[in-house]
Order: sequence, then C-alpha cells, then structure tokens
Amino acid sequence: MREAMKKVLFATSALVAFAGAASAEVAVSGDARIGMRYDSDLCANAACTTTDSAWNVVNRARVKFTMTGTSDSGLEFGAEVRAEEAQRARYGSQFSIDETDGTVVNTYAIRNGLSADKGIVWVSGTYGKLTAGDIDSGMENALGDLPEIGMSGLDYLNEFGYSSSDFDDSLYSEAGLLYEYSINGVKLFASFMDQNIGYSAIDRDNNAYSLGAKYEMAGYEFGIGYEKSDFYIDPVNFAGIPYENTSWGISAATVFNEVKVKGIYVTTTVKDIPTLTGDLDVDQFGVGAEYKMANGVGLAGYWRRVAYDTPADEFTADIVGVGASYDLGGGATVKGGVVNVSGDDTLGSSLSDRTMADFGLVFKF
Repeated sequence: MREAMKKVLFATSALVAFAGAASAEVAVSGDARIGMRYDSDLCANAACTTTDSAWNVVNRARVKFTMTGTSDSGLEFGAEVRAEEAQRARYGSQFSIDETDGTVVNTYAIRNGLSADKGIVWVSGTYGKLTAGDIDSGMENALGDLPEIGMSGLDYLNEFGYSSSDFDDSLYSEAGLLYEYSINGVKLFASFMDQNIGYSAIDRDNNAYSLGAKYEMAGYEFGIGYEKSDFYIDPVNFAGIPYENTSWGISAATVFNEVKVKGIYVTTTVKDIPTLTGDLDVDQFGVGAEYKMANGVGLAGYWRRVAYDTPADEFTADIVGVGASYDLGGGATVKGGVVNVSGDDTLGSSLSDRTMADFGLVFKF
C-alpha cells in the first residue's frame, strides 16, 4: 500500500514539475482504529428512551489528502479534505423553541456522517494565514482542550464547549473563517462562523465571532479568548439552544518532570431564556495531565466541572476521564480509557450516571 502511494505521489510531483508550477505537492495520509467500546447508557445522546448498556465493535478508516503550493511571488496556499470509509447515522440532542409559548423543548435529530465532509482551504503570507472550512474558532485555538481519552475519544468530553466552534454541528456542518497572525511570540486568532446552508436563502440567521491570543514563555503557555454567538452549545451533551450568548476564558499549561499539565476556565452568559425568566450563567473549568514514558507507555487524565446558575436554581455536572496507551512503533498504538459523566444539563435535567470505556488499536498511515 505504501509503495503504491509513493508511486502516485511521485507521478503527481512529476506532472506538476512538467506543468511549470512554482511549487505544488499532494500528500496522502490516513488513520484507522479497531476495538471495543462499552456504554452504560446507549440512549444518552440518541433518539430512544431506554437505558440499556452494551459493548459494541468500533472500527473506522479515514484518508486525508493534503494539497500545498507556492505562487511565484511566495504566497503559500493549500487545502485538506478527509474521506471516511463508511457512512453512519449519528444521533444528537437538539433544543428548539415552541413557537406557541416560547418554551424550550429538548428534541432529537439524526445527523448523517457523509463521506468527504471535512475540509479546509487556506492561504498564507507575510500578513498571516486565512483558513476557510471546518475550523476551530479563535477562542478554541487560543485556549484548547484537555487530553483526549481512549481509542475512540469516548464522546470527546475532554473538549470544552465553545459556541463559536461547535454550534453549526448541532444541525449541519458549515464553513467558518479563521485568521492567524504571530508577532513577538504571541499568536493572535480571529474567527467568524455562520449557520447558512451553503449559498441558499435558507438560514437560521445565526452568527458567531471569536477572538483569541496565545503566548509561550519560559516553558509556560497562556491563552485568553472571547466569543459571541447567537447559538449556545451545552458543554456536557453539546445540545444547542438558539439564544444569544457571550463567553470569555483563560488557560495555562506547563511541563513538570515530563508531565504536561493544563488548566482551562470559561464563563458564559446566555441571555433571556423565557423558561428560566432571565439569564443563564455557565462556568466551565477543568484540569488535565499527560505523561509519556521512554518505554512507549503513555498516561492521561482530566477532570471537568460545569456549573449552571439560573435565577431560580444552581446545578452542576462532573466529567472524569483516565486513559493509557502503548506505542508499538510503525504508527500502531494500543489505547484504552474510561470516562464517567454525572450531574445535570443546561435546563437542570438530571443526567444518567453514565460510564463509557474502550480498548483497541489505533493506526497512523
């Protein structure tokens, strides 16, 4: 397989050279995984009402095409597209508004994972880099997330809820714009995302704006960010509520004796939810650590808490994850992890005390 890919890349490079381009390249990479996953509540994020638990087989294969080039004047440009081996139905919770009385209703929608649905295009030069497509927002680029746990990500609950990054995925994938610029050791980010469906007149009239900055100094990394969105994303079940919200946050990371430690804090105000008779204040905070040994063994863990404050009540949700890995070399890694979720969601509905676990092999090509 690798020899075949090398021949394809060689032929592509040769054609480009004969075409007289200043510089161009197409690279092919990929990843795959195989293993087992356990979930104590299969319907936690799906359109069903039972609380069955079960083990399930996990497999996935993806191919990524990366295209880069440089113009005669030195302008760099490129694109990435990702194709998945299979289509699958994914279920996601979605909050909507009852038009008759303005109440918030928790509904469910099936989202289909389509082939080649993840892609970006960028251009880079003296004045920074501009990327369009499936981007992380300016705030998320500056603050980041906690260590990922497990072979399958276990619902990726290590990630903080950034409404300026995540709100489009609640119904459909849409493109965003990200601008990056570096000066004197500081990385600056600015992003914009809409919820229009392609170029059509059908839209939800929702936008998200975000700013962020990251600074590295003497082994420490600091981030700060701000976002404003017309669509709030719950940071536990990632359901969406179409209400205006603003957030700001900070992060810090360093390395102690080869252990990378990181902390993140984000606070959000969701404006004027009728059923709550006022604003919803949400605080996200958490810490994570990663340790990679010389013998190929890796350990990781995180703890997150989400605290909700309404005019009438206060409630919290806690998420804990621990995982381990072993590097087999050649792009193969054994991975496994356990994540537990408990507490309440945005509207105070009790979450099941849910435990997820997985174990298997991850491959990089």
